Amino acid sequence: MKRLRKVLSLLLVGVIAVTSLFCGTVTASAADNTVPLLKTSITSIDSKAKYCSDLGQDLYMLYNDSYCSSVYRIGDTEIKKWRKTGKLSAKKVILDAELEKTSLSPYSYADFSKGNYALFGCFDNKDKSFSYKVAKYDSKANQISVIYTTKNQIGLSPNGYISEYEESKDGSKTTLKIISPKGKVIKKINLDNLNHSGSRGVFFNGSKELGVSEYSLDSNGWIDYKEGTFYLVDQKGNITTLVDGETIWMKSWGSNYIYYLRMPRDEVMVYLPKSKKTIEMNYISFYYDSNGKEYNLTMLGDAFYGNKAIGKYRSYNNGTEDYKYRLIDISKAQSTNDAFLTEPYNSISTFNNGNMFLIKNDNNKYGFVNAKGKELSVFDDAGGFYNNGQYAPVIKNGKIYLVNKKMKRVSSTIKADSESVVYTLGDELFVFSYGKKYYLMTNKS
Repeated sequence: MKRLRKVLSLLLVGVIAVTSLFCGTVTASAADNTVPLLKTSITSIDSKAKYCSDLGQDLYMLYNDSYCSSVYRIGDTEIKKWRKTGKLSAKKVILDAELEKTSLSPYSYADFSKGNYALFGCFDNKDKSFSYKVAKYDSKANQISVIYTTKNQIGLSPNGYISEYEESKDGSKTTLKIISPKGKVIKKINLDNLNHSGSRGVFFNGSKELGVSEYSLDSNGWIDYKEGTFYLVDQKGNITTLVDGETIWMKSWGSNYIYYLRMPRDEVMVYLPKSKKTIEMNYISFYYDSNGKEYNLTMLGDAFYGNKAIGKYRSYNNGTEDYKYRLIDISKAQSTNDAFLTEPYNSISTFNNGNMFLIKNDNNKYGFVNAKGKELSVFDDAGGFYNNGQYAPVIKNGKIYLVNKKMKRVSSTIKADSESVVYTLGDELFVFSYGKKYYLMTNKS
């Protein structure tokens, strides 16, 4: 799926409205026995909109080159009516005054997909400063409201607890604040009292714990590999020491793990908070390509899907960075080459909990890999299978259409041009572009 350019300055304006939109229908030939497609330009929802992105919970941000135009809710009920009647009703979401004063990023650091809370990066148009805002979505009131704002490093759990790192002006002191979903400080922890300097941590999705790694510096200002600690902090501010006496460098976190390095040996470790187990993953920490170029594991994906995870690898070549992705079997990551389920790709992602993976290859073609790592088919462009959705949008040979999980075309086609892209927004809700305009698309009932 071709990604839209990330824009950091977008303006949110919120007034509730209900709009009925007449949508074009692409009829299917009687001979090919496929489902017709429905389409509508996003400008018919908001005349200023040029693009659309998913915020979770059936919320979609419509935005132009520089500013967010609006946020709309398009749920299952609206999509079913659209399929049946050919008309789409999109409900505009109310945004509080604080959001209206800022330019909201078209992407979020944590969206509403895992709960009623989201973390956004915002640019204040008045004082020209950047800040983080935690917002809450009230579905009954159809409103998004800010509960906390800060310029410090911040993390967010799905149930609305906030972790904030605050450094003194001279950089000598670091304080970790645990903040409730109501925006109230529960506890302040002076990290300097933990006897180490340098910290990194954030609430990771699906857990009530925060990972904090710390290290000490020697007399020359270098990392002291003999002194380091890895802590877990819960939402009440209670601290548990997980690893002590060695330098721990946190690398990434997901919905069911924390990934970190044990230095100086660069041992790759994964902590599973649910089972409270730590797994060594040294075997998958690097690989060499056909030219002998070494790639080192830098991050894992958003979650583990059973025993599977998406590994992100980085290599330096003449001062430039190069990234590749591989699907990995965690259960075999300690000692066997069977841990690598796929060859390296330019990108791998999943939208349905690891049942199907969307890939991009070296030829900039997009396709699908199943849970066993088998490549199923490749297209000019493709969007993912969303949750329990049965279809995905693709482009091939100048035509846009839907395929099922057997890679069979199941819909009529829409003409594509050389700049056309497709991507998946929600369950049977897709986006495509043609002639530099973006359209919502679904399959007719």
